[in-house]
Amino acid sequence: MWKLRDINKAETIYTRALQAHPNDNLMKTYLVSAFIDAGKFNRAQITINEIIEDDPEFAPAYRSKADLYYWQGNGLAESQMALSQNLRLSIDDPFSSMLMSQIYVLSGDRDKAIAWLKRGLTLAPNSNYAEASQALVDSLHGQYDKAFDVFVQLPPNQHVFPIYMFDLFEVGKKLHRLPEVEAHFRNFSPNLFKQNIDINASNFIAAISVARLLREKGQLTQSDTLLDKCLNVVSTAPYGGWSTRESDWKTRIYLAKDQLDLAALAFAEYVDTGHASHTVLNSPTYSPLKPHPTYQAALAKMQSYLQHTRAKLRHMESTGQIVLPEDI
Repeated sequence: MWKLRDINKAETIYTRALQAHPNDNLMKTYLVSAFIDAGKFNRAQITINEIIEDDPEFAPAYRSKADLYYWQGNGLAESQMALSQNLRLSIDDPFSSMLMSQIYVLSGDRDKAIAWLKRGLTLAPNSNYAEASQALVDSLHGQYDKAFDVFVQLPPNQHVFPIYMFDLFEVGKKLHRLPEVEAHFRNFSPNLFKQNIDINASNFIAAISVARLLREKGQLTQSDTLLDKCLNVVSTAPYGGWSTRESDWKTRIYLAKDQLDLAALAFAEYVDTGHASHTVLNSPTYSPLKPHPTYQAALAKMQSYLQHTRAKLRHMESTGQIVLPEDI
C-alpha cells in the first residue's frame, strides 16, 4: 500500500479489515500509518494510545508513535526516543536499526547514522534493504560514485524509503552521469516520458526527476507540464501523502522551474511546519536560493532547530532514553 500511495483507499481497507479483526494490533498500526499519511494526527494518536494500553510490549506501536512525532513536525528527538522503545522490544530486527539512522541523517550526526546502518547490515546482510543501506553508508562517506552505482539499479521508490532520499538526478549531474539517470527512469518509469501521463501520489517523486532531466536537455514545455502536475499533487491535501512532505517537494519543484521567490516561500513553509534536514545545507539543488532573504531567514530558523535537536538528542542519549548501537 505504501508503494501504491493510494492514501484514501488505505484508510478504507484497514478500517474494514479491523471490523473483521478488531483485536489485531498490527492491523491497527497499518491504520495509524494511513491516518498519518492523510494528516489525521489526532486519530493516529488515539489509535496508538489504544494499542499501547492493550499491549505495552507491542514493539510496532512505538514505531507508529515515532512516525507520528516525525511527520507532525518539531519532534525529531521525540521520534528517536519512541524508536528506541521500539528497538528495545525488537532488538534483533534489522529494519529497526536502519530506521534509527534516519533522525541522525537529518540532524547532521553522520557517524551515528552510519553506525546504525551498519548494525542493520550486520543483522541482515541479505535483506531487501541491504543494498540501499550500504549505498547510503557510501553516500554518507562521500563515496557518491559507489552509491550511484547501486541506486541506478534500484526502483525509484527505494531512493526515498526507508531512510532518506537519494537524489539520483542531483548526484548524477554532479558525477556527469545523467545519461545513466535517464536510462534508469526510462527502464523503471517509461510512462513518465509520454504525453498526457497522469501524475499522482504514486509517481510524482519520479516525475520530478524526469522533469529535471527533460529540462536539462532543453525540453522545457514537457518538463513544465510534468512539474505543474507534480506541484498540484504536493499543493493539495493530503499533499501526496504527509509522509512525503519532509522531503520539501514544493520547494524542489519551484527550483526546477527557476521560480526562486516561490521556492523561497515554499522552503519557509516547510520549516514552519516543523521539518528540517541537515542535508539541505550542502545540497546543490538549494544553491540558487542562498542569496534570497526569505530563504536565509528560514534557513537560520531551521539551523537553530537542528542545533536544539542535537542538544536534546545528546541529553536523551546520556539518560538512556535513546539507545546507541554500542549499548546493545
